[in-house]
Amino acid sequence: MAGATRGCLGNAGEASTSKPRAVLRTWSERELILLAVQMSNEIPVCDHSYHFCTYEYSFIGKEVVNWMIESGVVDDDIEAVDLGNQMLRAGLIHHVMNDHLFKNQDLFYRFHLDRRSPPCVGRKATPPAKMLAATEVLDAPAPGGAMATHNATMAVALAETLAEERRMAAQREAELRERIKQLETELVQKY
Repeated sequence: MAGATRGCLGNAGEASTSKPRAVLRTWSERELILLAVQMSNEIPVCDHSYHFCTYEYSFIGKEVVNWMIESGVVDDDIEAVDLGNQMLRAGLIHHVMNDHLFKNQDLFYRFHLDRRSPPCVGRKATPPAKMLAATEVLDAPAPGGAMATHNATMAVALAETLAEERRMAAQREAELRERIKQLETELVQKY
């Protein structure tokens, strides 16, 4: 798919000959919230692993695209990806590491329906307490707007993740230094 730069990508990843749609539907915030709540209740959320790291309480982008098409929310994968990105911009879903927009790929995402708490970025996440009703999400306060709240809480979450990664790196560095000392001692004893 790296070479397919023009045209639309179909389900098989091949460029189609049809022209891309000029206008995709723009969903209202209320519609996005209602859909996100429905998705959170129907799409499997579980722990997923990649490169020996487990990302808790996440879902796969490709599965969401399939669900959107199969449930009749959208007609094709192009509309599904666009809708997923609208949900991402609204702060209702996010990539587990905030490294990607919404894509029809095996990437991990999380729901962020509780506006009173920051989104969980990184490998660890708090379990969803219960299935939320649409009214709980719609009525939740979002001081300064959903995006401002999302950005502020995202900064806190990223700072916490960075601090944890630094702690783990320092611990690993100390372990490696200790191992190097052991190996040096063994070499001196042998030779």
